[in-house]
Amino acid sequence: MPETAVQLWQRRIDLAERAVEGSRTALDSLRQEVDRLAEDDRLLSTPAAAAEASYFLALLRELGGAAEREYSVVVETITRWVNDGLVPAAHRCAVHNRVATVLAEGGYNWDARWALLGALKAARTPLEEAYTRAQLGAVYVQVLGRSAAREHAERAARLVPRADGSAAWLDVRMRSAHTLFLIEHRGLVRNERNQGGFLDLVRELVDVCGRQIDRWGDDHPRALEALTIMTVAQHTEAAAQRDMAALERLTDVLAVTVQRSASLLGARHPQAKAAREALLEAQKITREARADQEEREQGRRERARREEREGSRARGRSAANGPRTQPHEAMPGGEGHAALAFTSPLVTVVSEDWTPHDPAENLHEVVTRARVVLWDFDGPVCRLFAGRPAERVTGELVMWLDDLGLGGLLTEEERRALDPQVVLKAVDRRHPGSDLVAALEERVTQEELKAVLTAMPTPYADPLIRTWTAVGVRQAVATNTSSQAVGRYVEGRGLLSCLPHIYGRPQDLHMLKPHPYSVHRALRAMGAAPSSALVIGDGPADYEAARAAGVPFLGYARNEREVRLLRNAGADLVVGSLQQVLRILGSSAR
Repeated sequence: MPETAVQLWQRRIDLAERAVEGSRTALDSLRQEVDRLAEDDRLLSTPAAAAEASYFLALLRELGGAAEREYSVVVETITRWVNDGLVPAAHRCAVHNRVATVLAEGGYNWDARWALLGALKAARTPLEEAYTRAQLGAVYVQVLGRSAAREHAERAARLVPRADGSAAWLDVRMRSAHTLFLIEHRGLVRNERNQGGFLDLVRELVDVCGRQIDRWGDDHPRALEALTIMTVAQHTEAAAQRDMAALERLTDVLAVTVQRSASLLGARHPQAKAAREALLEAQKITREARADQEEREQGRRERARREEREGSRARGRSAANGPRTQPHEAMPGGEGHAALAFTSPLVTVVSEDWTPHDPAENLHEVVTRARVVLWDFDGPVCRLFAGRPAERVTGELVMWLDDLGLGGLLTEEERRALDPQVVLKAVDRRHPGSDLVAALEERVTQEELKAVLTAMPTPYADPLIRTWTAVGVRQAVATNTSSQAVGRYVEGRGLLSCLPHIYGRPQDLHMLKPHPYSVHRALRAMGAAPSSALVIGDGPADYEAARAAGVPFLGYARNEREVRLLRNAGADLVVGSLQQVLRILGSSAR
């Protein structure tokens, strides 16, 4: 029994998929198949065959230069079928629409236009005409500009029955609204833009896309397409309104959409690629908006400083002409007074009660400038081993290694370590990636999970995290602690909505801090520039990871020993209490 048109395409697709995976034999066979393509008299005989042909072309695009000739041959063959009217009349409208979509995705917009004009002639129902005009509008945005694109999009919208909420008509509404949005968004009518009318278009598009998502469910390809379109529209509106919090939140939504599209549809699916392109554009817009905001804020700060200096000079002149005053008395407590904390040319410890002028100004700038905050966990967020001493856990790990006859893997200093991760790193250095390391890491994770039950929150950490969220700052945890333990603690404290992103101990222990891996992961996932972020940590490894990633750092130290460690590492700014940061946020929000 001869193969059907769909079966022929599926055989070609199988070869293309294996070629994409790197099979040289499959690529050679694929080239032979393409050379015989002109002999196939059923090439685009049905809409199903056209759908398979579209996927085949997408795979050839994925192969790039290795299949450049083959891609051109397939496009020419498909275009000949379209231009010569070889598609059966009964299926011409559907097939031409399908072919036009894949041609436009490959940049063949003029060929796509001709296919759609053929589809328009073959349209037999108002729905077919409306869908084709919506497609034509989207293609004309690329090749003919405003007038033709607007005409087709508006005619498609007028064909939609007011009372019909079916899936097909809803799709037409979304595509026509999207085309009208693109006309404005891409600046084709920049000189005539009506801001109010543009925002009305955004709201209409968001409404239609929301209905599309409700109809198809979150994981359907059409729903994912609608989610991408809707988020881009909202992101554009946020950019027009200079709403940085919304820009960053919507960029995160696009990042999640990219992940879901790739997971559900495959990374090569056109919708997954469209989502990736939308994310890249959104990240670019957000970066530019953030830089513009930072420039405006810098200008505002400089103006405020000039005014303060002028005011100080004026007050000085007034004081010089007025009665003499007694000099200020030295602050009580002397060198060891808690209010003074510890200072040096290399580090300033900003205490809860008092800070010198310049360091406080630096702290204020670092805190208010941050749009993304990356927390270390054990220390700044809580004392994980407050009720289960870390040195006891470390001792148990050492005993476990001794029982296995592997105690010699540790030096005497490592055996006396106060931190379980010292033991974990030491074993990994000597047996990287081994089953022993995996078993040891699992034991550390279980100890961390037990410790969560008695962990003590760092003073002011919870309200600080909530306040940062309230003022639109996004937050994440980037830590060497296991993500399971962090997640359990954060959920138990009711902070999951504030700290939805948790980047814990990676499988590759070489990537633990001071390596910047976890900081880079958080920045990439959140679409944040290093200069817009802030790392809060309590140890040299946190500082070194932040420095390597180019992110500003704020140290948190509970005692003089931790101050010395941070100072020796090179940290410039350290606080002895998070209340100081909370006060700055509170005053800035008013």
